[in-house]
Amino acid sequence: MDDPVSPDNSVINVKNLTVRFVEREVISDFSFSVNKGQTVLLKGPSGCGKSTMLQVLLGFVPAASGTVNVLSHDFANSAELWQARKKMAYVPQEPDLGEGTAEEWLRQAFEYAANRHLSYNKTAVDSLLARLALSPERLASRTVNLSGGEKQRIALIGALLLERPLILLDEPTSALDAESRKLVYQILIELHGKTIVAVSHDDDATEFLPARIVDLTRHVPAGAAR
Repeated sequence: MDDPVSPDNSVINVKNLTVRFVEREVISDFSFSVNKGQTVLLKGPSGCGKSTMLQVLLGFVPAASGTVNVLSHDFANSAELWQARKKMAYVPQEPDLGEGTAEEWLRQAFEYAANRHLSYNKTAVDSLLARLALSPERLASRTVNLSGGEKQRIALIGALLLERPLILLDEPTSALDAESRKLVYQILIELHGKTIVAVSHDDDATEFLPARIVDLTRHVPAGAAR
């Protein structure tokens, strides 16, 4: 789904971005914008910088050149970058849920200053567990005893509880079977008003998730790892 992008309604606006690690360019002269409420899938060969792009949007990887503006915050200004992060939720491919129980990890987010205006919603958690085919008993499980797929789904629940307008997902279904992936996609489809940027190698993502595809292939510098 290739929805038109409106500069006046953009949540993400990246222009002429180049990212360099030491002397190696990972992304070269890349520009893209994302409208409020759009879902975007970043595609391209392995090593083309898809996960790096998410790290740029989080402000963890700086631009060597070009500009990054997220939620009307200019990342050239560190204070604005911090304000932008308060409006994002991120699910990495291999979530680190600490060493306590799954529920302790979910509750911990609400202790941070940025989230104290929210309350831990047990009803919402129970509903999401059911929709993601997770037993309520898994909340009491030590996180070290959860499978990779269970950790991914718990991390997604944590991201959704924060009610952030921008959600960044890095291979959020890589450890899931086909049926579990479809359950995740259905929840994402129903997030009306949320802006989603996801990285996925999963062919099911493009089949079941209405999204605009952004291909980074031509922005891989010569000699970069694929």
